[in-house]
Amino acid sequence: MSPLFRRLPAVLWIAAATVLVAAGLRAAARAITHDEALTYAVFITKPWRRATGYSPVQLNHALLVALSKLSVTLFPVSAFTLRLPSVVAAAAFSLSVGALIYRLTARARAGSSIYKMSTESSDTVVAIRANR
Repeated sequence: MSPLFRRLPAVLWIAAATVLVAAGLRAAARAITHDEALTYAVFITKPWRRATGYSPVQLNHALLVALSKLSVTLFPVSAFTLRLPSVVAAAAFSLSVGALIYRLTARARAGSSIYKMSTESSDTVVAIRANR
C-alpha cells in the first residue's frame, strides 16, 4: 500500500466501505439484465483465450470479462459474482477520488496551519518586545 493511502483520514475509508456495501447490496438484489446474460453466455463460459480475445461483438469489454470470468471461476455463479468486479471497481474509484481530493487540498490544509503558526509566533514576538 502506498504511503498516501496509509495517511488517508478514516472518513475516506468509511466512504469507500459504504460505497462497497451499497453497491454490493444493489448488485446482489437486482436481476441479471440482457447484456449481462449475453456476456456470460458468449464470453465468460468460453475458454480464457476466447473470453479475453478480440470479438466484433460490442459487449466484449476485455478487462471486465476477464475479471468476471475470474470471479465466476472462484465463486459460484450468481448475479452478484458476475457483478463483483464492478462493485470492487466502484469502491476503488471512490477511494481514489477521495485520495485525489485529499492530496489536492493538502496544500490548503497545510497553509491554514502555517497561517495559525505564523500568527501565533508573531503574537509571541510582539509580547516579547512589549516585555523588554
